[in-house]
Amino acid sequence: QNVFFSLQNFPSQRSVTLRNIEVKAMADVVPIPNDTYKLGFIGAGKMAESIARGVVKSGVLPPSRIRTAHLSSGRRTAFESFGVKVFDHNNEVVEDSDVVIFSVKPQIVKDVVL
Repeated sequence: QNVFFSLQNFPSQRSVTLRNIEVKAMADVVPIPNDTYKLGFIGAGKMAESIARGVVKSGVLPPSRIRTAHLSSGRRTAFESFGVKVFDHNNEVVEDSDVVIFSVKPQIVKDVVL
């Protein structure tokens, strides 16, 4: 039985045991330095805000490396209050991000992606 598992949370380990199955790394995992990439959110709702705050609080990325877009002053303020760059349009987020998370309701995913 093959099990693929990221050991990025266990950088000093070459394997980990899950449910009595030893899982070995397929390759060395090298963390990406947090000053080399930008994270973008398509959808600036409460879920995206919670994830972004968690990313910042955990030290994964500083807020200056996170992007989103929204026209509503309330949502803009929510993100800007902890240092996130807020654009007017989603295409700006995509162009300025290395990793993009879609944080939108399922019924509008198709409209957002296409």
